[in-house]
Amino acid sequence: LNRATLVALSLCYFFRLNGQTERESYTNAVQQVLTSDNKYAGKPLVETLRSEQEKLVNLMELPTGTATNRALTDNIFVLIACIINRIPVILCGKPGCSKTSSVQIVISNLKGKKSKNVYFQTLPELVPVSYQGSQNCTSDSIVKVFERADKYLKAKNKTELLSVIVFDEIGLAELSAHNPLKVLHSELEVETCRHGFVGLSNWRLDASKMNRALYLACPDPDVNDLQLTAKTILKSMTS
Repeated sequence: LNRATLVALSLCYFFRLNGQTERESYTNAVQQVLTSDNKYAGKPLVETLRSEQEKLVNLMELPTGTATNRALTDNIFVLIACIINRIPVILCGKPGCSKTSSVQIVISNLKGKKSKNVYFQTLPELVPVSYQGSQNCTSDSIVKVFERADKYLKAKNKTELLSVIVFDEIGLAELSAHNPLKVLHSELEVETCRHGFVGLSNWRLDASKMNRALYLACPDPDVNDLQLTAKTILKSMTS
C-alpha cells in the first residue's frame, strides 16, 4: 500500500514538474512527511519510484542501441500506468526527449496473450489509432478518430483489445482556427473514457485540455543522460 501510494503521488504531481530542482524540492517535501511518521519503514520516494521503473523497463524488449535514460524510463512508466487504466495522458517536451519512441516501445511490447513477457500477457493487447495534428485539423476529423477506436472495441472477441489513440503534435491542433480540440472535453472524461489516449506536444496546452489528462513534463537531459546516450551509441557502433 505504501509503494502504491508513493507511485500515485509521483504520477499526479512529481512527473508534472519540468525542472530537476522542482522535482528534488517535491521529493524532499514528501520525504519530510514520511520521516515524521514513525510507523513508515519504507524506502524514500525517489528510490521507490526508480525501483518500480527499472522493474517495468527491464521486462521490455527495446530496439537495439536504445539508451534507457531518464526520459525514456519516465515516459514508458507513465504511459503504461495511464493507458492500461484508461487515463488520458499528455507528454510535453522538446523534440528528442523520447516521446514518440517510448509510445512505440510500449505498443510493441503489450501484445496481450501474444506478448513475450508473462506479465504483459495478463494485460490487454494495445491497438494504436494514430492521428497527426496540424493547424488545419477540424473537430470532425478528431471525432472520426474516436469512431475508429470504437470499432476495435466492438470487434474484439476472445482477445482483449484496448485501442490507444496517439495524437501526435496535439499542440499544433490547438492553434487551428477551427478550435478542433473542444471535442476532447467530453471524450477525455476519466469516468467514461473507453480508450487509451496519448497526446504528444512540444509545448503545454491550455488549462482546459491539461486538466482533463495526466501531464508528463519531459525535462531537458542532464549530464548523466547525455553520457548514457553517448555510451549506448558508441557501444552499438563498435559491437
